[in-house]
Amino acid sequence: MFFVKNCFGEVYLWVEKNPVGIGEMFNLYIEASNIDNAEEPDLSKIKGLKIVSRSEQSKTSIKGNKVNRTVKWTFVVLAQYAGNYKIPSLKVGNDFTKPFLIQVIAPKEIEETEVVKLEVNISPKKVYPQQQVFIKLRIIRDGLQLVNESITPIEIKDTKIEKIKEDTYQEVKNGKKKLITEILFVAIPEKSGELYLKEINYQGDEINGVNLGSIFQKFGSYSQNKGRRIFSKSKQHSIDVLPIPGNVNGWWLPINDLKLEEKWETEEIKFMVGVPVTRSISIYVDGAYADQIPEIKTQYPNGIKKYSDKPILNTEKSSKGLKGIRIEKFALIPNKPGKIKLPEISIDWWSISEKEMKKTIIPAKIIEVMPNVLIINEEKSIREKDEELSGRKNANFKQFKDDEIFKTISFWKYVTLTIGVFWVVTLILFYRNTKYIRNLKIESEKELNNRIESIKIATKKVEKAIEQGAPEALKDQLLNWGRIYWVENPPKGLEQIGDRIPEIKNSINVLNSMLYSEKKTKYIVNELQKEFNKISFYLPKIENQNKTYLNQINPEKND
Repeated sequence: MFFVKNCFGEVYLWVEKNPVGIGEMFNLYIEASNIDNAEEPDLSKIKGLKIVSRSEQSKTSIKGNKVNRTVKWTFVVLAQYAGNYKIPSLKVGNDFTKPFLIQVIAPKEIEETEVVKLEVNISPKKVYPQQQVFIKLRIIRDGLQLVNESITPIEIKDTKIEKIKEDTYQEVKNGKKKLITEILFVAIPEKSGELYLKEINYQGDEINGVNLGSIFQKFGSYSQNKGRRIFSKSKQHSIDVLPIPGNVNGWWLPINDLKLEEKWETEEIKFMVGVPVTRSISIYVDGAYADQIPEIKTQYPNGIKKYSDKPILNTEKSSKGLKGIRIEKFALIPNKPGKIKLPEISIDWWSISEKEMKKTIIPAKIIEVMPNVLIINEEKSIREKDEELSGRKNANFKQFKDDEIFKTISFWKYVTLTIGVFWVVTLILFYRNTKYIRNLKIESEKELNNRIESIKIATKKVEKAIEQGAPEALKDQLLNWGRIYWVENPPKGLEQIGDRIPEIKNSINVLNSMLYSEKKTKYIVNELQKEFNKISFYLPKIENQNKTYLNQINPEKND
């Protein structure tokens, strides 16, 4: 279909085909939208072409407070002689159409053309596995109005294909009207070799004018008359997928560009023993999906613990292609003061433009970890209590030692006097020593029993925190339990408890991940209970007695 539009874009004139054959009749259309006093144009100025018949159609549509009125005239024209004929500018109301030439030739000179063409463009045609490929499909409708249009799926073996964008627009060239739809696809081939995009088939129904609505229909409505079924297809295309270069080891990522971005939870970063700091690493790639980006794998030194959150993946899609984003968050917990070196973070990728491996790096950095005043004060308080308890034990031991020396001297003094006195003194000393040792043993067992009772109470609190599913409360109760259990060397953090009790190490890691995760859901509560219900806590072993460590979370069940 060919058309000319006036400068204001409100009047259209087009013909059914150009060129036309001698003696062939064709349709000439004039359409006016929102034109005041839109009277039928005068075609008497057209020379060399015969007007056989005419028809007129009107349409009014209301959208919101906007009323759109359209009038369309259809003229059947006969081309009697060969030559180029000028269709002059025609007046419609106060507007004019643009003039153009129509060519009339012998029938044998008319090339048979498709009314719907499919054009496929692939870029680039030589790629690597996992590299994005653009496939642009253009559906060009020439001269017909079509409905119920469809195309067969775009498929390539061993290739992921996704539609990114679709646009439909009109194009005018040499008085010819075309309706064009452009569909952009992105494809990611998975294997090397020659891949084929098979023919894409199109079909749609032609519209042969309209039927005006009856008086019983809504004002201005009309229905469409369907004509013939139109079919078309594209050509087959191929893509050459090159093998991955032999010098590449590890993760393969062929893209245009890659950027790394580091962020901390606060602008002023302070590191302190036992205090978590959140570090975010964002990876931006041009030319790949987010799930193509590799996971960050970094080995941190012994002086710091790392707990990872679930990565955030997002892919932006536009006419320029894919942009993948991967964000990983880590909770870093120093466990000793001093200088600690954080290792560099690097990602290797293949540059499509330069055809070589690239490396993007966040450099290593030295951090200064400050002592935690709260932990120091707590350790000092525990140490003072230990010294006080140790002093009491030493005093008892000294008293016991002095008494022993005195008894020994008395024994040798009196043994030299008489054998009889020896046996009397021996019996007296034996009685006194037995009573003292028994009293000392009772005192030691009493202290141990008090300690066991304290651990039982602390264990009960741990059990209650597990039932409630509260990560923060469970952390506090575990540290309290550890300080009571290991009086002489209390743990400084959850990690040390996990190191001392292997059965609980995995559960400690799960707890730490939950403590520093942004998502605290019911699922986390259930997972917390599931992990800690499997662990075992222990009480001290009483020497010289056959008492074993307690096996369950509730010590009272094993008394």
